[in-house]
Amino acid sequence: MKSIIPVALIFLLLVLGCGRLKDNISRNSSSFDPYKGSLSELLRPEISSLSIKFKLVGTRDLLSQHPGATEAKGFSYTQEAAGVSVQVDGVLVNFASSQQAQAKLRTVAAEVGANLVSKGKGQRFSTKDGGTVGWTNGSVMCLVKSQFAKPAGNFEEAAPF
Repeated sequence: MKSIIPVALIFLLLVLGCGRLKDNISRNSSSFDPYKGSLSELLRPEISSLSIKFKLVGTRDLLSQHPGATEAKGFSYTQEAAGVSVQVDGVLVNFASSQQAQAKLRTVAAEVGANLVSKGKGQRFSTKDGGTVGWTNGSVMCLVKSQFAKPAGNFEEAAPF
């Protein structure tokens, strides 16, 4: 009986680790340059990172507000952690190329007074208060806003894109 418990724990850690590895592989894959799928496929009903879960509240089409984009979706998630819920709102935009996504991110960063830094093959920014975070992965750009600093950063970490 004593030997079953360590084996079970190792198996559980292996299963959880492989799930995170799969998310990291899909996040960093070249399938985002350019992204050919639907943005709705990326906005899963639930996404999580360790003990923090985000549940999708709703999405809306925002293509008319993003000239040059091939698709744009507004979204709202609720972050649930330690019995506290916080809303996170954002926009996910797909462009024809990674260059267009990065150009748009540069424009937004300049508007909010944030500096861009490298993130993989893309770029990211965070406002000084941490309440707004933006990043690119290939032709996909994501902007997230929350009333509090931590939820926006947590969403970036949990997002599969």
